[in-house]
Amino acid sequence: MSGLPQYRREPEESDTTPLFKSYAGAESDPSAAHLQAVQGQSSTSYPPVIAAPDLDDGGPARKSIIYTFVPRYPIRGSEENATGVLGRTKEETIYFVLRGFPRLQDYPPDRIEFLKDIRGDRAIVMNEAWAGFKDDAPRQLYVRVRDGPGDAAARRKFRTRQAILISTGCISGAMVFLLFCVWIATLKR
Repeated sequence: MSGLPQYRREPEESDTTPLFKSYAGAESDPSAAHLQAVQGQSSTSYPPVIAAPDLDDGGPARKSIIYTFVPRYPIRGSEENATGVLGRTKEETIYFVLRGFPRLQDYPPDRIEFLKDIRGDRAIVMNEAWAGFKDDAPRQLYVRVRDGPGDAAARRKFRTRQAILISTGCISGAMVFLLFCVWIATLKR
């Protein structure tokens, strides 16, 4: 049977001690070895974590851009706008978009897609297009979540149900108005 853990008291000078201990060079501490082992392990979590890009890399100034989040069923809500900078790669731009639209953090980065307005129609921006944005950056990009399994069918079903409800309401309203007119006409006789 193992013994109880031993705790050592910290000095009373809590004002001068750092909040977090630095484990660099603390090879004698058994918890330091454990921490280093845990940090050295590769993360297998899903979705993958995107590292923050280095904004001050000495390159040319970044272009300002307007991002417009376009939710579509099953995501509820209305269009939202955010102003930010254009990333050099799609992954870097996804990082900026996740910060601008927190509700997108519920979805894996590979489901986030960008669209560009081309003569009044929206076209999907492919991965190869990011290199061309360095010279000819768009003023606005639309952001949406790519459909998952069954999302397109659910959206069609939702729109059909919506159309049926609206048409039923219009027909019912017209019938009530017609019956009201008939009733008024019978009262005047």
